[in-house]
Amino acid sequence: MMSDELAEVEYFRYGVAQVNLIPSGRKVKVIIPDEKANNIEVGGIYSISDDYQILDC
Repeated sequence: MMSDELAEVEYFRYGVAQVNLIPSGRKVKVIIPDEKANNIEVGGIYSISDDYQILDC
C-alpha cells in the first residue's frame, strides 16, 4: 500500500536513494532495485510505500 506522503529524491548512488518525505520533511534511504535504477532522477518526486521501502517509479 502506498503512503499519503510523497518522496523527493535528494541523491541516488550505488542503488540507494535518499529521499525527503513531503510534507513531513523526514529523510529516509530507499534501496532501488537494478531494474528500476534507470527510472530514478535526482529531484524527481515519487509515491512511496507505507513502510518507506519502495518508490513507485
